Amino acid sequence: KAEKKLSVNDVLGIFRDTYQETPYDMTASLTTVNRKGEIVKSPVASPFLNRDLMSLLKVQRERTICCSRATYVQVTQSRSWLPDAIGGVVWLGYDNPATTPHTPFYCGITQMPESYRIDGRWGFRTDCAWWAFRRVSQLAQFRWQHMSKDIKKVWFEIEEKAFKDQESIEKEASGLFKQNPQKAKEFLTKYCLELANKAVQSYWKLGDDLWGRYTRYF
Repeated sequence: KAEKKLSVNDVLGIFRDTYQETPYDMTASLTTVNRKGEIVKSPVASPFLNRDLMSLLKVQRERTICCSRATYVQVTQSRSWLPDAIGGVVWLGYDNPATTPHTPFYCGITQMPESYRIDGRWGFRTDCAWWAFRRVSQLAQFRWQHMSKDIKKVWFEIEEKAFKDQESIEKEASGLFKQNPQKAKEFLTKYCLELANKAVQSYWKLGDDLWGRYTRYF
């Protein structure tokens, strides 16, 4: 039994867990000496090293909750006190949950963003939303300790706004639903598509920024 009622954000925190600062933290042994002579964590220390690097660096593999090989992660809310079109919402994020924002898609929406409907897993495509997030998560492996902080600034802002706006969005949708259910669905569709498309655009830009900012480390 949970100690408290869990929020979507709490559950996402679990999906992002890499056993950091525990005996199973795979970055614990990856240290270096800085200019002050202090032993610090290496900039390349990552909980998502591939098999070759783990073997080279003698890192014991742990199956973390957070997985860099994830195609997507979703958290579903089901609220019986709201109309089905509003009460059911899926918070969806593509690729590694540690580097990706999760945005809401209500059960009542009538379509998904075009870029979310394209399966790009078999080859890089700039019209596929998954690749916007995948590219960023893979670039982060070159310098995880620094890049992951830059990436978090972007996904945190997107998620924080979605959580903050959720109550007011659902209140407006509920009011519309009482008058005209179709209007409520159109409202939610427009909201979800705009939020998701902005996230995708932000991540294409973020990928470009990372290439430029860390180019000397590639």
